[in-house]
Amino acid sequence: LDADRAFVVEVSDLDFATDGVLFEGHDQLTQTTITLDSVKVKGLDTFTRFEALLPIGNQTLQNNFEWSFIAVEAQLTIDIRPSTLPDSMIANPGAERVIETIQIDVGADNIEATVSLLLAIDQGRLGGVTIGSLLSMDNIISCLLFSLFQVQISGIDVTVGNVREPSLTGFVSRGIDRVVSKAVEAVFKMYEPVFLDVVPNMFQTTLRDLINDDVIGAFLSNEGSTDCSAALFSGDFIDFRDLLLVPEDARVQGASGEKPYGELGSTVMSTVRDMLFEP
Repeated sequence: LDADRAFVVEVSDLDFATDGVLFEGHDQLTQTTITLDSVKVKGLDTFTRFEALLPIGNQTLQNNFEWSFIAVEAQLTIDIRPSTLPDSMIANPGAERVIETIQIDVGADNIEATVSLLLAIDQGRLGGVTIGSLLSMDNIISCLLFSLFQVQISGIDVTVGNVREPSLTGFVSRGIDRVVSKAVEAVFKMYEPVFLDVVPNMFQTTLRDLINDDVIGAFLSNEGSTDCSAALFSGDFIDFRDLLLVPEDARVQGASGEKPYGELGSTVMSTVRDMLFEP
């Protein structure tokens, strides 16, 4: 999270917005481009309940979460120019254009979510992981992922207490501001009950499949994410000063201090020393 306690979404990572462009249209009257400039998710740190990794069945873990609120803030740029089509209704289009930079805020209050995670481990792969591969802190996660046989979201149940009315701000043109704001308000009042009914099914199907295929599947299919190759150490002996001491202390004791065996040994040693020997 950033200084405003918001999670910034990288627009370039969104598949539905190529180069940030959400919409491009060219008709007989106008040429319009809508670009997504930034997306922020707020409220992710407003947990009122957090219960993780509760066994509910074979290879299935349940996670329960509750948030006071979650809100999404999106910045968009709307570029409207006269049509330049051969059959345009504008005789002399010129270079004039209207550029609007707007902010859209949507959110929900009192959100409860139950996520069921299917997690199956390949015992053969897990047993084949060597200690040397785990000595580097960077390899621990990839080695754990390497040992997985299957991982996927098996269920997502979400209930929402209240949906906030969307707000649009930043319009320069008062006319466009009034028309768009009134239209959004009318649509919200018409479809809020329908939206609250649809949300559980949307999370149980669309969002679950999206996470399994585009997030978990894509991550695990990347060989770099599951690389658990054995560490290579030079020399015939292990220098315990480099293994168990942080680099500064290892150099003082006459070792290289270049972390030839990774950081796990020194991290564990520092933790044990702080727990047992520090007052």
